[in-house]
Amino acid sequence: MMSVRFIQEYHWMTELLNEREAALFCGLDFNYFRNLRKTKQGPTFIRPSPHTTMYRKSDLESWVASWKVTEPTLKETK
Repeated sequence: MMSVRFIQEYHWMTELLNEREAALFCGLDFNYFRNLRKTKQGPTFIRPSPHTTMYRKSDLESWVASWKVTEPTLKETK
């Protein structure tokens, strides 16, 4: 029988994407996505080692949701 801790750790690990996967998940070009991280404009990331960058799917979903732009109504433009 699997322990609850194993299941929680497995879920956490399967939620992680590498930088290329994260760019694809967000629908962005890999180089553009990497540049967003380097200029501190991208989503929250995890650095498990100096040369590895990982992203949680939930953080990417929140970051993409923040792009939502609401158009002003006709009254607001006057």
